[in-house]
Amino acid sequence: MVVMLLALGAWGCGDDNETTMQDVKDSAKETLNKAMDYSQEQKEKFMKQVKQHWNSLKADVDQLQDKLAKEKDEASDRALEHWKAVKSDLEQKQEAVNQAYDELAEASGEAYGKAKKKLEAALADLKTAYEKAAAELKK
Repeated sequence: MVVMLLALGAWGCGDDNETTMQDVKDSAKETLNKAMDYSQEQKEKFMKQVKQHWNSLKADVDQLQDKLAKEKDEASDRALEHWKAVKSDLEQKQEAVNQAYDELAEASGEAYGKAKKKLEAALADLKTAYEKAAAELKK
């Protein structure tokens, strides 16, 4: 009786419902394509956010540099040298952000993660330098 039930069960499972190797390959390919699309979308979203943040920070730095230029006439030689150094430091940090942004735009896979961290660090470094310079200027 058990053999008969097993035979009936096997007979009910026709070849039409079997998953083929091609089905698995097609499914895997579709999943991989979706994952790649998702990764690209996330990269583009992050790049857009970074660009907005970078543009805002750049505008702040530009305003600070304009203030420094106005203060130049009233500053002593010593203060002038200090602000020249601050300006140079800010310009170097901006260039580091530009380079890191370009690297991130070209990166993918493992390199993307490293480039993203590098850009985040460069932005944080520039922001810190800007905030320090802005606080000094207010004194």
